[in-house]
Amino acid sequence: MSLRRPDAKGTAAAGAERFLLRFEEPIGPATAKVLARQAEVLARATPGALEGTDPEHLHDLRVASRRVRFALRVLAPYLVPGRADALREELGTFMAPMAAVRDLDVFRAGLPEQLRRVGASQDGAERLVQGVETRWAAEHRRLRATLETPRWARLLRALARAPVVAALAVPQPVGEVAPALIARGVEKVRRWKPRMLLDLPAPRLHRLRVTVRRLRYTCEYFVDLFGDEVRKLIAACVAVQDVLGAHQDATVALELLHRLSEERIEAGDARPEELIVLGALLQVRREDATIRRDAAVPAWKALLRRAKFVPAA
Repeated sequence: MSLRRPDAKGTAAAGAERFLLRFEEPIGPATAKVLARQAEVLARATPGALEGTDPEHLHDLRVASRRVRFALRVLAPYLVPGRADALREELGTFMAPMAAVRDLDVFRAGLPEQLRRVGASQDGAERLVQGVETRWAAEHRRLRATLETPRWARLLRALARAPVVAALAVPQPVGEVAPALIARGVEKVRRWKPRMLLDLPAPRLHRLRVTVRRLRYTCEYFVDLFGDEVRKLIAACVAVQDVLGAHQDATVALELLHRLSEERIEAGDARPEELIVLGALLQVRREDATIRRDAAVPAWKALLRRAKFVPAA
């Protein structure tokens, strides 16, 4: 089933006027708008991420960074040769410290409930929380040192001006390019069968999540052009991402808990009450990961049903 163009009202609601894509618009200027739209999100989220009091600013920064990096990949044929790769590499240097702080943000947010769930002793809980807070402060200082460099400001300016766009006179309309790109993402998603989700190891399950994320981003780049059907496909991707994201959060928490345990033991600073809490949390997180994996199957089936309604390439 081919997707219809949205009516004028739907298009106007899709975003700020200066970033709206038009069906007949050449792919060069459209690519510039995709990059500039995400560059604005990056610039808007940076001060809050530097401050660190509200984790959502860093979350926005990290998500926009991913969207930019993938846009630079999927739209590379319409960019100056080599320039997109250079920008992707530059942006990649900033993403590791973002990920380190974000993982700790998620862990910290869920820790009080997890501690209540395992009935942690006060001494064991306080010592664990203190260790996590110390680690977060160190990672956030690293993030600040990275984002406060002139390199970050230059990168934001480069993306906002979108100087990577080559040959703005290329006549191919974005409305012809977009369906093929979305269809390519859908085909990659369809290669994964629902029954596989119950047996995949955590790294491959994360790879599946990345595949869905990339389809979602591709749809979001061009949602102005197609309206409700693509929005429904995005929503189905989000449902899968939510479940697999919770599984990934549990997996990351397991890795962090293992590191904390090992560090305490290696430092000769392992107190019994804290090790008991760490062991209980490890078991809870393993159970959480299993539950999330099971919940991914129906969400995945719903995504495959929705993926039938894609643009005609």
